[in-house]
Formats: sequence, C-alpha cells, structure tokens
Amino acid sequence: MTKGNPRGERRRGVLGMVRSNWFALCLLAFFASNLVFYVTLEPSGEGASTATGAEPLHGSRTPASLVLQASEPDYSEERWATLGEVVRREPELFETYDAFYGSQSEIWRIKRYGRVCIVANAFMGLSLSSGPGTALTTLAESLSRSGFEVTLLYTREGAKTDVGTIDHWVKYYAKLGLNLVPLPRGVNYDVDKDVETAHRVFMWLRAQEIFDVIHFADSKGLGFFATSAKKQGLDFLQTMLVVHLHAPHMWYKISSLKLLDQVNDLVSDHLERETAAHADYLVSPSHYMVNWLQDHSWQISEDRVVVQKHVAPKWLKKHQSLGSELGSEESVRITELVYFARAELKKGIVLFCDALDRLSKRNLPEFTVTFLGKFPNEHEEFLTLPGNINARIEDYIKHRSVKWNFEWRIEPDQAGPQNRLEYLKGEANRTSDGAEGRRLAVMPSIMENSPLSVLECLIAGVPLLATRVGGVEELVPPHLKEQILVEPAAKEIAKRLEAVLLGGVYASYVDYNAYAGENSRVWAIWHHTLKHQARAFDLSAMHYGTPLVSVCVVTYNNPALLKQTLESIEHQDYANLEVIVVDDGSTLEEANVLLEDLRAKFAPKGWQVMQQANRGPGAARNQASKLASGEFLFFMDDDNYAKREEITTFVNVAAFTGADVLTCVNDYFFGNDPPPYGLTPTGRWVPIGDAKTVGMFQNMYGDTNAMIRKSAFDEVGGFPDDYGYALEDWELFSKSVLSGFRLVTIPLPLYWYRLRVTSHSRTTAKIGNQVRTIRPYLDTIPTSLHQLVLFAQGMKESHDKNNAMLEKERYTAFELQKVVKAMSSSLQILCREGRIQQKGQNLLRNAQFAYTGPMDYPSAGWKAFMDGYVVDFGGGKKGGTSIDTFAIKMKSSDWRRTHAAYQEVYLQQEKPEAVVVSGWSKAEKVSGVVDGGYAVYVDIVFKDGSVKWGYNIPFDVGTHGWQFRAGVIDPDQPIVALQLYCMFRGHTGEVWFDSLSVTLLTHGLCDYTQLVLEGVGT
Repeated sequence: MTKGNPRGERRRGVLGMVRSNWFALCLLAFFASNLVFYVTLEPSGEGASTATGAEPLHGSRTPASLVLQASEPDYSEERWATLGEVVRREPELFETYDAFYGSQSEIWRIKRYGRVCIVANAFMGLSLSSGPGTALTTLAESLSRSGFEVTLLYTREGAKTDVGTIDHWVKYYAKLGLNLVPLPRGVNYDVDKDVETAHRVFMWLRAQEIFDVIHFADSKGLGFFATSAKKQGLDFLQTMLVVHLHAPHMWYKISSLKLLDQVNDLVSDHLERETAAHADYLVSPSHYMVNWLQDHSWQISEDRVVVQKHVAPKWLKKHQSLGSELGSEESVRITELVYFARAELKKGIVLFCDALDRLSKRNLPEFTVTFLGKFPNEHEEFLTLPGNINARIEDYIKHRSVKWNFEWRIEPDQAGPQNRLEYLKGEANRTSDGAEGRRLAVMPSIMENSPLSVLECLIAGVPLLATRVGGVEELVPPHLKEQILVEPAAKEIAKRLEAVLLGGVYASYVDYNAYAGENSRVWAIWHHTLKHQARAFDLSAMHYGTPLVSVCVVTYNNPALLKQTLESIEHQDYANLEVIVVDDGSTLEEANVLLEDLRAKFAPKGWQVMQQANRGPGAARNQASKLASGEFLFFMDDDNYAKREEITTFVNVAAFTGADVLTCVNDYFFGNDPPPYGLTPTGRWVPIGDAKTVGMFQNMYGDTNAMIRKSAFDEVGGFPDDYGYALEDWELFSKSVLSGFRLVTIPLPLYWYRLRVTSHSRTTAKIGNQVRTIRPYLDTIPTSLHQLVLFAQGMKESHDKNNAMLEKERYTAFELQKVVKAMSSSLQILCREGRIQQKGQNLLRNAQFAYTGPMDYPSAGWKAFMDGYVVDFGGGKKGGTSIDTFAIKMKSSDWRRTHAAYQEVYLQQEKPEAVVVSGWSKAEKVSGVVDGGYAVYVDIVFKDGSVKWGYNIPFDVGTHGWQFRAGVIDPDQPIVALQLYCMFRGHTGEVWFDSLSVTLLTHGLCDYTQLVLEGVGT
C-alpha cells in the first residue's frame, strides 16, 4: 500500500481496531472467569480474618466490588449536556414552549401535540423489579399529561406478565390515557430471539401512522433495525429516534461477574452498539454510563448525548408526608435492616451477607433483617456454596445464616414499587424489650447505573445506605453523600451499619416538587423541540443516481429455476442494469439448450452468457465479475427470486450511506414454482450487518444475494475459489469488513430464498466450510494468537453439537413417552378383557403412608433414616391409585442434612425376575440438579451375597406437582432383598412421597401399566 492512499489508511485503522478487539475479548473472558473464581472459592474480607477476629468466610478474598474498582477507571466526570442545556440550544423554541408550559393552559393538557412511542420489554406492573420499566412508564405518563399521544410497545416474548394478564394491563393503561400494544408475532423467524424481536419491532413501527418521537430501551438492541433503516434513508426520516441507556448487555455481564458463554452475547452487544451509533439521541440518567460506554469503544458524540435524571413517578408525591418530621435534628432509631434490591450477585447479595457475618460478631442492640426484592429462579441465577454446589439464592442465604445471631426473613417482591415503599416507610416490629424503630433500606450493589430505588427512598424519606458505585452518587445531594453512601466493601458496610444500629440515623429527603416539576417540564419542552427537528427533514431533496449494476448469476444444472431467477430480474423497477450468466460446467442437455436460447435473447441488450469447466461457484462468480462493466456487482443464485424493488433499494441505500457491500433480509420458501404474490413465507432470515465479532463464529453478514462495489470486490480478491466447499459468501464478507470496507444490511426482505436439500452448502463438508471462513480473521491477527482463534471456533462447534444432542435427547424422550403410553393403553385393554393377570402384589407394607401414631417411624412399616420424615395428613396425592390423603413429607434448609424413610423388602428369588419400582413425589423449591439425592433409592442384595448400592429413580428439582417415576430392575442373578428409601439429601427445599410400589413385573403388569398411564397422562 503506498503512502497517502485513503483506502489504505482506513484499512490500517480498522485492522488495528480488530487486533485490539481480539485482545480485549480474550482479556475480558479471562478477567470474567477469574472474577467468578475469586467470588465463589476464596475467603472473604481483607485476608484470612476480619477486624473482629471472625473466621474466614467462604465469599471472596477480595470483595467483588473491590476487584472491579482495582481495574475500573473513574467514570463519574460530569461532561455531558443535560436536557435543560440541550433545549436551550434553540432559544426561540425554548422560550415559546417554556412560556406555554408555565401558563398551565388547559389546551396544553388536552390537545395532542405529537405522537410518541416507547418500546421496551418491561413496563410498570407488567414486570416486577424493573427499574428501566418503571422509568420509561413514568416518562410515558408525564408526556401524556403534557399533551402527547403515547403508545407503549411491549416486546416481552409472548406478552408475558409477572402479575395479571396482558388484557388487564391494556385496559389499565387505557384509563391512564396510554395505548399499550403487545408486539404481534406474525411471520416465523430463523434467527436469535433478540434479532427476531428487534426486527418485529421495526416491521410493526413502519406499518404505523408516523410517530414524531420513538424511544427505545437499550436492552438487546430493540431499536437496531429501526435506527439502521433511518441511517440508510429507508424510513423514519421525519421521526426522532431516542435510545435510553439503562443497562447495556455487556455492561450487565461484566458488572454481574458473568462469563461470555454464547455467541448471542456478541450478537446482543453488536445490536446495542449499532443502535446507539445510529440513534438521533442517547439519553442516560447518569454521566457514569456514558463515560463507561465511551471508554469501551462505543460510538458516542457529544452533540447526540443527553444526561437527564429519570422522571419521578407521580405516586411518589403522596409518600412525602414525612417531610416535616424528617427535617428534625433528632436521629431515628433503626431496628430492621432491609436488603432492598433484586437478590442477585450484581446487586450485592454476597456483599450484604459478608457484612451481616461481621455484624453477628458485634455486641449490638436487637435488630432484624429482611430481604425485600425479586428472587430469580434457579435458571436465571445461582450462587456457589462450599463443595462447588450451585444453590438457589434462597438456599444461599439460608446457608449463610448459620452464623447469624439475629432474626431474619425473606419477603419476596410480588407487589411493585409502591407497596415496597409502603413497607420501608412503616415502623419495624417492636424489639423484645418493646422498643420501636424504623427500617433502613440497604442497597449494597457492586455496580449500578442510576437506580430508581435510591430516588424513591430519598423522596419518601426512607433512611437508606447505598454503595458508592456507578451513577449512584449522582442521585444523592452533596450534603447527604457522607451519610448515605458507603464504599462497596463488607468491612465498610458493616462498620456503617453498626454505627446506625448504635446511634441511629438522621433522616433526610429530597423535595418532590423541586425535583419533579422542573424535570417533567424540560422533558415536555424537549419533545416539542424533537418534533420540530423531525419535520425539518426535506423528503423532496432525496434524489439518487442510476449507476450501472451488473447482475451476476451463476448456474449449474438448474435450467427450470434459472428461468424464474432471470424472470425476476427482468421485472425489476431499476432499468440501468446488465445481466451476466456464467454456467459452471452444466451436464444436463436442457441446461445447454437454455443457455443457447439466452445467448440469442441477451445479444440485443448487450448481456452475456459464458460457459466454463466446473470449478465451483466461487470461481464462477469471479469470472462473472471480470466480464462486468457496472459500478456495482449484484450477485444472485440461480434458485432465488428477486422482489421487484430489490435492486432499486440496494442502489438507493448505497448512495445514501456510501456503503461498499450491501446485504438484506430474505423470506424463504419451499417449492419449484415462483412465489406467488401475497405468499406467507415459511420463515424469515435476518442478518445484522458488520458484526465482526459475531462473524468469526456465525455468518450474520448476509447471503450471496448481495451488491458490492466492483472496486471493493477486486481489491479484496473476490470470492474464494476453493473447489468443493461452500460458504464462500461468508468468507468474502469477512474479508471485506476486515479490510475496512463498509458493509450494511438492509432490514427489508427484498428477495425470496428457495430452500432445497441439494443446495451447495448442504452437500459440502460442514467442518471444512467453517474452517475456511476463519481465514480472513487469521490474516488480521498475530500468528501467535492463531491457535486461540481456532480453539474458540472449535469450542463454538462443540457447544452447538452438545446443544443439538440435548435437543435430540429431549425429542427422543418425548417420543418414547408417547410409545410407552400407547403400549400401556394396549396392555390395559388386555387386562380389562382378562387376558393378563389382573392383580399383582405390592410387596411394600403401607405403600400409601397411613398414619399409625407417634413413634420413631409414625407411618407403619417405614423407618426413619437420619433426620427422618413427618406424615402430612392432607398433602397426599388424590385420585388415581391413591386411596387416602396421607403422604410423607421432608423439609430441609441445609443441603448437608439427610432425610429419608426406608423399608426392607424380602424377595428370596430362586431365579432372576424383573422387579418394578415406582412412586410419586411432588416438590417445592428444591435446589440443585437432578440426581440420586432426591429419588426413590434402592440397595439390592443378591443371592450370592453381593450388593448393588444406590440404584435410584430421581425426580425433577425446582417446584412441581405430583410426578410419577418408575424403573425396572432386571437382575442377572436372584435377588434376596431390597432396601428401599424415599431419599432427600444434598438438596434444600420441601418434598412429598406417596403411592410407592414394588412388584414383580410378570405378576403386576396390569397395576404397573395403570400407574404408567397416570404418570404420563391419559
């Protein structure tokens, strides 16, 4: 590359960026894995002991927050414009609307001044414990009161709600003057859920009457395709698109000390970064978040950034009744500490438990502790106990509480922010000596953006203590910072809590009217300004040229579908094009006849047909490019079908953006006929553009059906021409973007992709294809890192295989269940007809756990093992083979305890016979994974004296209703005896057992098949 070449300079800059990104990704993964290691395995505090001489804890040697602090820069600098400053950039508009707002005109509140849409996966009421959802809902209510027509587009999958039904919330919000719309489903998608949701949002928005302003929550890039469409000149040109920076995915992962363990993490990060880069404005409630994003290479410019605190919910005003009391000079006694946050690592649950361990060693006045917040299920989050056991959050707290000398309880959040605040404002329970006190809200997060909970407590006058992390400090008035904020370390938190419990706290508050009035005012004025900015765009000024486009079609033994492809090109509404067909050595006579016909038909137009020896599609496309004269090369496969506006759209977007490579969404279908007008596609595939990190593992750049500047195509060397392989489009796109050329994906479905089992990518070696696609990445990084990249690609393939195997196993189990059900139904018919022995003997005594009086084993025949069991008189299985309401119950808050009931069964077999063991169980919040610790557990003694220990039939963990499980012991030698246990160990939670059975398979077949039918559902 010669000096002074602009393309070369751009290439070197991009390659440098890519190299740094590889290092960043590697370091990030290593950093995250080490953080998790320290948090879960090392002792807590400042070393092996605490300041009070307590034993080392099993938390983190260095608290997670301090690990972050050690490497994280100071992001608190206040350098971004506030909303008040932004609206004053246009003085005339500001003065007009400021005066109008101040007049309290009735027209201001009644007339609709503009249409606003807010897009999010959480709104208040529909989602519990969602700060972003509450913030956006409050903004919507404020704008509605200020005269805007507001629509809430709810994007949560399946329109699920935490409380109530979606219909209830639609009616609820309608009464508030807000239009709540659950995102419709429509066409099936063949992409990651985040990509699907963002594209559904785009398709819905463009089908609506024009909005003046659209707000997007940043989560998972909901505004990705909408902002891309505006950036490409396709849509929303008279709409202002605003993105709210609450909790970007990568920030959340890092702050939560979680690993990047799937490609979807990279996809989500790309969607969010590009949405922010293309939005008209970014709104953050804190300077901290904007500074963090800029430091992590997000494209952020000062003229597009606004820092503005959340609008205060109107219902908060009624909670400021304590203002006069809180202004007193007397301190308030605290007798209850309330952990006020989601129960998760990022919110400081481990840090709080570490601090409580320290408090339990101090001589303090009587107090209690409450955990108030949403508790995630075991699939969302777990913490690690000693022995590397994964525990649900409730179980983790119970385990930690062994060292505590105070009363504590869990108060799950099921009521929303207003009820939480009511609880915090109330008086704590009286202590044993009759003393009264207040509740202290403790928010010990290891990282935060701008939590509404802090603002709510400040306005309501709730005493609080919060860690000095992220943007929290920006919420607290200067004169209150020393009292309210504490460093995120167990020692410091415990020290401050001790001081509060001993000396009380001087309550303080923020005036609602002073905070909310100006905030709501400036938000309303800004939206009028946004409307003016949106309407200022002149659509009539959009004029595009008509450069020559060379349509390159490669074909091989596919004459019938080639005709359809060429037909779709002839029907394009773009005129300035040429067509070049390259035949890659077709052997069918019909194909050669068609080529001759095409030569005659093409000649008057100057179009071309060329035949070559079979060398593969890459080589054939390269040959077509050599014959092309156009500024752009438009590639099509011979089995796809272009929609009429495809080439025009590509050309217009190329002119508007200056892009070098353009791809688009496709609708796919089956069949050999052309897709008829109005056809509902089988599915839709949506690429996401220039996603370099994703592109190393998965082609999300686009399909071969793409348009490329001929100059860019020639510079990167065209398609790879390795014979016998596929995915050459993926490799071409990777080469292009890594060489500094700009690739954009048009979010519109512009062609029909035909699904065929004989397509090139399906008939070539999968692994070989993927190994080839990595070559452009290897060319951009040091040789010493090649193995790392290849290893990462291999791990991705192993991950995909394991997921596929699990899915196959789930499907096989489902199919097997159907077979077992069908066979059991057939056997039951034979039983009813008397053709099989009707009744077998259940060899267990008291199989349904009838109560026989207080003794070591209250259910006759069942001995207690270790911590034993209790009889539940009304908790048994009802119906079916169950004849009473009795069951046995076991409950454990300590996974190290063992609860069991057991019984010996003597068989004295002279020859081996199969034995059926079955039973029912239900569970409530059982921790851990499926194993023999929660199971029907059997030790088997054989005639020769040998023993098989621990044959088990496990039940599912978590929470479930009555569940049937059965197993067949098919011995090689006679069985003398069985020792059968209803076992519960190595878990926490509560379980019930009922209706157990041990029968010989040949004697009890009818009974067994009836049990099976009850278990699988009839």
